Amino acid sequence: MTDPARKPLKKDQAYQTIRQLLLDADDPEVIYSERFLAAELDMGLAPVRSAVERLRSEGIVEMIPKSGVRIPQITYREVMDFFEVRMLLEPFIAGRLAGQVRPVQAQALKTLIADQRRAATTGDTLEYHRLDLAFHSTLAEMYGNREMVHALAQMRDKMYRLSKYIHRTHPDRLATNVEQHEKVVLAILDGSCAEARQAMETHLQWGRDVNIAPADRRQPPAGRGSGAAKCKCGNRPVRIVPPDVAEGLRQPLAAMQPTAFTLNKGPAQALGHWCPGVKTAAAPGLAA
Repeated sequence: MTDPARKPLKKDQAYQTIRQLLLDADDPEVIYSERFLAAELDMGLAPVRSAVERLRSEGIVEMIPKSGVRIPQITYREVMDFFEVRMLLEPFIAGRLAGQVRPVQAQALKTLIADQRRAATTGDTLEYHRLDLAFHSTLAEMYGNREMVHALAQMRDKMYRLSKYIHRTHPDRLATNVEQHEKVVLAILDGSCAEARQAMETHLQWGRDVNIAPADRRQPPAGRGSGAAKCKCGNRPVRIVPPDVAEGLRQPLAAMQPTAFTLNKGPAQALGHWCPGVKTAAAPGLAA
């Protein structure tokens, strides 16, 4: 007889932990080796490799030969497709919910807005991203169309990553996001189908427009294709590390395989690399 309280398999634990670790990473360009992940999780390589392969098959990570895994960039085309699907579903959901939510559901929506405002005010960005995702998924679940819930769930990781990107690069827009969510909720509670639809459309159009230019800039830069520059000491692909996160990468990189990067300095990219345990020329602004 199967014990319903049994512990989850290690490969399932590894999957959930690695997935969240990579989604929460401040710098999506960081490459995580399987050995590093195994050490972080205090697990053997077998469950980590199983988890990584599952994440790869789901399109959540991409494999970098002889290096490890990282979150793939979201392209301009993906952003456009992503928001097109959401524009078809979410305004419809908001409109159909208008005047139909029960008191307990109304209170849940009000609580979500209050929690979002608190997270935005205190600067708790990880909690804010979670609540941002919860807001949209909660509306779909309240409407109850399982196919719509499933369709939005399939996009949850991209929703989370785009939310993080907007709020990391434009922290002032957290308050705007909360205000837009509140307008959707107020229209639903007032029973105005047209206003609820319009409020959600406006919110999604704003999110799309904010993301279009950044997504275009996130096209694979020189160095990510077959002609990628290499770090001589480790033969690792060179990648971009924004100055504001370079210092924070010291400790994570120290536990990884020798790694190279370019350091953004305004319009021009100053090339350099820092390899743990290997004496090299320092990247601008970092000690070797």
